[in-house]
Amino acid sequence: MSHRSLKEAYVANKIAVIEHKASKNLEEIVTRNVTARVIIEAIDPEDLRVTSEMIKKLRELVSTTSLKSVAAAVVAAQDELNRASEGTISSKIWGKLKSLGYKNPYLKALTLANSLETGFSQLKTILQNNGVDIEADKDKPLNRVLNAQRLESLKKQIINAFVPSGTFSVFKKMPFIDSGKFAAEIVTVPLNSVLDLSDKTQQVVGSAEQATADIVTAAKEDPQGAQEQPAQVSQDKPQSQTQKVTKTDLEDRVKYYRSKGMDGTDLIAVILKDYGLKVENASRKK
Repeated sequence: MSHRSLKEAYVANKIAVIEHKASKNLEEIVTRNVTARVIIEAIDPEDLRVTSEMIKKLRELVSTTSLKSVAAAVVAAQDELNRASEGTISSKIWGKLKSLGYKNPYLKALTLANSLETGFSQLKTILQNNGVDIEADKDKPLNRVLNAQRLESLKKQIINAFVPSGTFSVFKKMPFIDSGKFAAEIVTVPLNSVLDLSDKTQQVVGSAEQATADIVTAAKEDPQGAQEQPAQVSQDKPQSQTQKVTKTDLEDRVKYYRSKGMDGTDLIAVILKDYGLKVENASRKK
């Protein structure tokens, strides 16, 4: 009897852990998608032009860099933009692109640029904090400057630095690039070439960010602005008193739909729809 009780307690604990993770993951999914919609709604034709021009300049910039992972990422971003725009952005094409959410190629390009600028803007400080004499060591790769232990620590710091920041932080990762491979590569090329790319990238991206500042401003002023009102349901369903996506609201919705016999992807799909997010082919096939 006691053995069964222990087993039941173990299973119950496992279920609680899974439910907590599912709730947290759902909250992140909703926040990411809502933020994507806010940013996309704020993008106007001039922002599209500036973004395309920025990626074009970055591609010219990375064409001679030793950091092949960055070069490949910028090329991939530009290729996505070219395929999506078909040479020009009409209202019809942009209407289709808006439905892609966080996979929108313009949003991904902006996220890449934001991540690169965020990381490069911290790079000199990170190097100095790790004992690198930037002037004396500029002609050497970092793997010839630091010992193995310091080098591994530095690579972890680089991975943590090159991530989206500000409004874009909900996307968590730099698109088009494997951060681990990028960090491993950055320590194998001469430091002066890395710093040169860093300075020029910040100039290009910084100029573009000034031109597209309205995007970030819109997201900051109205972080839920692009979100539709939750669907109307019966009164026994917990109702949000605010448009903000809160953990309490999500937990209430999970409990409500579970009481209706829903679970798994069906449960996630119906909650996402409550927050005005389009879900396709979400139901499991029996």
